[in-house]
Amino acid sequence: MYYSIDYCSEDWGWWYWDQENASYWVTSEEWDTWANCNDCYGDWTWEECSGLWYSIDYCSEDWGWWYWDQETASYWVTWDEWYTWEDCWY
Repeated sequence: MYYSIDYCSEDWGWWYWDQENASYWVTSEEWDTWANCNDCYGDWTWEECSGLWYSIDYCSEDWGWWYWDQETASYWVTWDEWYTWEDCWY
């Protein structure tokens, strides 16, 4: 399925949608029960607004992402820190 992060939600979870275009919210607790999805790290995704690669850490209880650039390697960015990047507000 496809999923999307809701950057405006204070809840930890994701919007999923299926082939019939039905969308629904999946909490992190519910997602934890999906055994085949319990890898901790998501794929690296290019983020245009920051010009950096980021990855989701599904095993972290903190709200944030791993970012990577060629000069500093990977580092953690909290949601609060990311929110100060006004160019990234979609």
